[in-house]
Amino acid sequence: MTVNEPLSASERYLRRLADALEALGPTETSEVLTEVWSHVTDAIADAGSSEEEVLARFGDPEALAARILEERGVGRGGSGAPRAEGWRRIGAVIVDAALWLALVWLFAIPLIGVSMYGLRSYGGAVIAWVVIAAVMGVAAWWWVKKRRERGFTTIGMKAMGLRRVRLGEENRLVRERDIPGLASREGGRIVAVIGAIIALFVLASLTYSVFANQAGQREVEAREAVMSSGQAGSVITSLYREVATGAPLASVEGPFALPVKQAAADLLTRHSQGSVGSYTIIDMNLLEYKPYDETPDGANQTLVSVSVLEYPPGSDVGQIYDYHVGLVVQSQGKGGWSGQWLIQSIDGPHQ
Repeated sequence: MTVNEPLSASERYLRRLADALEALGPTETSEVLTEVWSHVTDAIADAGSSEEEVLARFGDPEALAARILEERGVGRGGSGAPRAEGWRRIGAVIVDAALWLALVWLFAIPLIGVSMYGLRSYGGAVIAWVVIAAVMGVAAWWWVKKRRERGFTTIGMKAMGLRRVRLGEENRLVRERDIPGLASREGGRIVAVIGAIIALFVLASLTYSVFANQAGQREVEAREAVMSSGQAGSVITSLYREVATGAPLASVEGPFALPVKQAAADLLTRHSQGSVGSYTIIDMNLLEYKPYDETPDGANQTLVSVSVLEYPPGSDVGQIYDYHVGLVVQSQGKGGWSGQWLIQSIDGPHQ
């Protein structure tokens, strides 16, 4: 097994100097490093000083690099390696953000599915969303941190032909073509552009599928709500049919919730006294609706107001009774439920 030998002081110095001279391009940077190395070796040979002493006279490699860049017109006062145009920098951020969101979506969708359809509990859903939020936070922090590091090039930067280089104490985002020797790297940029297009397409597809699914869910819920209103109307129709056929109190009480069972006896009394010759349902209003999987046990999933106009025999003046009919839900394990339509309250009579 080969063990890497530690770098000498000169090698470490030249490596730091090369990093700080990146804006010159590889060719010119190599020339500068060769020249500096020649001066170092000559100084060591002539003065007999140690390697560390000679390097100390050259000063900090980043400070030396700043002077060299300034002399060659690349530093703060020079015209070389200008900051990239704003639209390029914004474009790189948009591409990187799209890629980041697409990756987060790909991670979050299965987790959301597990929390909604697998765990089927409030605690499980909270844990799933906390995990999603934590992953998004860590990913966002890492993304912002890495984008600011010199030498780290994102797909968005590559697609826009950008590179972050060091100019003195400043890290600057510049066009690669403004750095000598890097303008020919078009192959990597083409791959990055293709990757950016794929990321945008994936993000658009995932976003569309989420909104389409929500729209489809709302349509399903609307159909279920309409059906529920019809079910509530059927409960009232069956109630009056039983009363008209002389059904006993025990049978008539069936669709009434316990607090309003007395209303069944009142209805039978009105019928026996001849106050109810005929009836008609004049209005139905959906007061409340929730999907069954969002409803706790024993709660109303759907509440419908059914208004009934009762006519005495031979009269066209009637009394209105408003029945509030609710679907009481009971869970039957994962993915299962049962419900019973019950009359929850009655308002009336009124005209």
